[in-house]
Amino acid sequence: MESNSVTKSSGNNVLDREAIEILRRASPFPAFPVAKPGAQDSFLAPVSSAR
Repeated sequence: MESNSVTKSSGNNVLDREAIEILRRASPFPAFPVAKPGAQDSFLAPVSSAR
């Protein structure tokens, strides 16, 4: 099961939703290596935009 969330909002709902869409479009992600314990992990993905 896949779960994505914005932990610190940009203050703009459109940009926050697009950050989640970036992850959706990048998936599916490869499986974790056998040597890595657990089935999930957290990643920080800074996203910036300019006008």
